[in-house]
Amino acid sequence: MIGSPSSKRVLVGTDGSVIARHAVEWAAAEAARRGAELTIVHVRPGSDLDAPRLPALPADTDIAFARCLAWLNEAVASAVQAAPGVEVNTALVRGDVTQTLIAASQHAELVVLGARNPNRITGLLPGALTVSLIAHGHCPVAVVRWAAPRTRPPIRGPVVLGVDGAHAEAAIEFAFDSAARRSTSLVVVHAWSRCLLNSRWHNTVENSATEVVDEVIRTVLTDRLACWQDKYPDTLVRMVTLQDKAVRSLVEQSRQAQLVVIGSRGRGGFSGLLLGSTSQAMLHRCACPVVVARAPR
Repeated sequence: MIGSPSSKRVLVGTDGSVIARHAVEWAAAEAARRGAELTIVHVRPGSDLDAPRLPALPADTDIAFARCLAWLNEAVASAVQAAPGVEVNTALVRGDVTQTLIAASQHAELVVLGARNPNRITGLLPGALTVSLIAHGHCPVAVVRWAAPRTRPPIRGPVVLGVDGAHAEAAIEFAFDSAARRSTSLVVVHAWSRCLLNSRWHNTVENSATEVVDEVIRTVLTDRLACWQDKYPDTLVRMVTLQDKAVRSLVEQSRQAQLVVIGSRGRGGFSGLLLGSTSQAMLHRCACPVVVARAPR
């Protein structure tokens, strides 16, 4: 197990890269907002480094081990600089990367990974394994990406929430909480299509004017978010409802945001509008860090 059995922990992966360092800094700031400890982890294939009676390691393995320790030490320095008051722990583990992080997520309130470019997610995981962690992990997963790789992730702008008609409560809660902790506004985005609505509402919107459909959707969303608005009365909420594709709408909103939050159905796929390639596109095209909050099992 990585760390003590406490959920007041933000877990972040590192591989010694600049991108991973930015993810560590972002995770440290997030841990500070949450009053949580930060655990920085590096996972190498093989058996647990802490297992007793390990045979003597060959010289090249000693060098690799020292390099991993150096990465962790550098990450700690970056975390302390980004959030001086946060308690920072490290873990150097040998094992299956995905299973290690899935297990560790049981004792965390957020797992953070760094995104290298539109074709590869790094920090610890390639894209396919990141999706596996999102689908099978036990807490929300943040992928720290942004539009200009030579700069740091944005720290200004609203939190954007992508919401559909179902399985979004975990994302709604995370988004409201994140906006409140950042003292910023929340933009709620719902993109709709007549085809999808007709399948849900038995073709009753086929001949309705776009403005009428939009107003109905806004009313439904307002009712759905009312309890969260009551819980976070100081958070300004702005709704964006439009007839469009979800990914295009969210990517556009992400260009002015500091965080995007989307929901997940759970094992094997994303809910409602965030299906298949759309979910992958958000992980690869979002112009700011993106959090996927999976519905409880």
